[in-house]
Amino acid sequence: MTYFVGIWHCTYTKHPDPKMIGQKYSIEGATTKDGYWELLDVRDGEIHIARDAAANRWTFIYLGNGGDYSIMSTPGWVGKTLTLKEVLTYGSAPQGTATFERESDMQFIARYSARTASGVDSFASRCDRV
Repeated sequence: MTYFVGIWHCTYTKHPDPKMIGQKYSIEGATTKDGYWELLDVRDGEIHIARDAAANRWTFIYLGNGGDYSIMSTPGWVGKTLTLKEVLTYGSAPQGTATFERESDMQFIARYSARTASGVDSFASRCDRV
């Protein structure tokens, strides 16, 4: 799962806060020295990615700068789509689903949605490799 290694510039295309649409952020992806973990430095925290061979899945562990966290899992890419299901979140945060659609080796679309008490919060971004 080295697709995310490198520097990506992203733009929100959907966000619960309309003021965030069009806002830009970066993702920096690297592989750890031992080659086991992939580490993504994102706008508000880090995502650690590792293969769980015994369970035949990839695990994504998000650690937020504000103490929030999430654990998501996926069996991997199916064609050009990677779908992650949240299995654990902090506090009473709702569990959601994320998808990554590979447009090319140089671009992907990221989407996340979770059902909340007030409806569904949805986010989307277009990311381009630098």
